[in-house]
Amino acid sequence: MTPPDKMYGHRARIGYTSPPLTTEVFPYEFYKIVPEGVTLVVTSLAIVVRSKDEVDQSYDISMKAAREMAAAGCDIVVLGGVPINLSRGAKNAEQMILDLEAELGVKVSSSTAAQARVGDLVIFASGDRAAVDRVAWVFETVGRSWHYVGEFGVGSKMKYIANLLIAVHNLAAGEALVLARKAGLDPEMVHRVISDSAATSRMFEVSGRLILDGAYADGEAKVEILHKDLQIIRSFATEVRAPTPLMAVTAEFYTAAMALGMSSMEDAGVAVLLERLAGLAGQDG
Repeated sequence: MTPPDKMYGHRARIGYTSPPLTTEVFPYEFYKIVPEGVTLVVTSLAIVVRSKDEVDQSYDISMKAAREMAAAGCDIVVLGGVPINLSRGAKNAEQMILDLEAELGVKVSSSTAAQARVGDLVIFASGDRAAVDRVAWVFETVGRSWHYVGEFGVGSKMKYIANLLIAVHNLAAGEALVLARKAGLDPEMVHRVISDSAATSRMFEVSGRLILDGAYADGEAKVEILHKDLQIIRSFATEVRAPTPLMAVTAEFYTAAMALGMSSMEDAGVAVLLERLAGLAGQDG
């Protein structure tokens, strides 16, 4: 591991644990989107044949890497390689993050922490079917459900579709609740009733609750992450010549949110923009 005085990065140093399949790709994508002066330090996990022994070994490597990255001067350690870091259960994963933060004195994060906490992970598995079946026990440990979706690469395409829907439905949830408030309706009543109707969506139920509570600060699913994902999805959609007009409009709100310094907010925070446009900012719901 690079000693602190030799590590690049004058603005931020991010430590990241990664499975070998993504180690070659992730740094390239990372450096296309991060500001100048941010450095990524990557450690690969020991996954080759996806056996239970490899999963256990990779979990230990991940913990060791987190400690080495903190010692080397990283400002934040991101535990990638899901479901490796969740292989001992969601409750253990949450406590593991808290224990590491207390021990290391730096922020430790996992992109799946919030969903794992409530057992709401749904896993899209792609690649060799026999290899996927060998690690099914891991998926069943960390997720609410899992699905084999096809050959290697199909999982990424499924994630593009899922994230497109998340972004659009986040904005739709905000729009609906702003309309409710402008119409003089009780937004709590609207959320409760719509959530029980055919008009609901999972994101209306989840993001709608965040919007009503104003629970945007320091989100696990950040505006900046979904903003980045939307650029990738837009490029993919252009490549396959699929029109995405709703996503195109939605993406502009995420770009505006980034410009207004909302990058670290929960991604449902784009509703704040609609509240401002409607003259509701600063008013109680």
